[in-house]
Amino acid sequence: MDFPNDFSQQAKAKVVLAEIKARAFVEKGSIAFSHVPGIIEHAETALVFQYIATVFAAFAHECCELGRSGLWDTVRVDREARSGLRSIALGVCETFDSQEYHLPEMFSSRDGALAPKIQRVLEATPEWAKYRDELLEVAETQSLPSIGVTGAQMAGSLQVSAPDKDPRNLVELPGPEVLDDSAEASTTPSIQMEMQKMENERRSKVRFKLPKEATRKRGRRPNADRRSAIQKAILKHGDEWRNHLDDIFKELDEADVYLGDFQPMKIDLEDGESIKVENWGDLGLANGAQRNKIIDVLRKYI
Repeated sequence: MDFPNDFSQQAKAKVVLAEIKARAFVEKGSIAFSHVPGIIEHAETALVFQYIATVFAAFAHECCELGRSGLWDTVRVDREARSGLRSIALGVCETFDSQEYHLPEMFSSRDGALAPKIQRVLEATPEWAKYRDELLEVAETQSLPSIGVTGAQMAGSLQVSAPDKDPRNLVELPGPEVLDDSAEASTTPSIQMEMQKMENERRSKVRFKLPKEATRKRGRRPNADRRSAIQKAILKHGDEWRNHLDDIFKELDEADVYLGDFQPMKIDLEDGESIKVENWGDLGLANGAQRNKIIDVLRKYI
């Protein structure tokens, strides 16, 4: 497959390693995908889809790493990850015999993109859920305010000039620190303004991180713990877990587990209205096909 120019040698090696391991799973016949009518109806087909998901997970992780480094913005991370998924699927069609592995039509004849039904199957995998969690983490990190003044910019603002003792030109700095006479005399207004700007933005950043209670309703918890927390809550009720969804949702709310792909979901109520999901407990209001869809998503965590 083709790699973006910004991928390091190590990043490329990790993806290639994942591809080698995924190919070994295909050869061993290790199946993880479930039967999907009209798409995955043979064990051989399931093997190929697991191959795609495994390689994509490694590729998407490296895209998110470039987002964490600040080299890519969130939009590009998602664009490159989706482009990589298409590239992996294209390579599958060239590597695996379509008749031997009973491959369905993978691409749209209209624009050459992944067929919607194929995209939906892949987006229902744990590998895709992990990618979405990583992408969310990148987006949240990039949304934080930055200080915006580099060391070079600060050095460039230094001026060699006579001390300005006119009180009208002095800027009062925030915080409990008290400048002595010598420090005040040697600090120019431009440096004081830069320092004040940095302090104000630092405090703004701290305030952004503080309101934990505000995110509690939406069930946020570190992404690394999300999968294990959901799995633990489900397995606690054994094979009858489908009959204990309210108890499971209550436990996940109390543990501040992030809603993930459930976040934008709307629940249809009996009176013809609908509500946007704000916490796990809201999912308990779903009935019929919506409830079955939620159960299908939760099943992948077992």
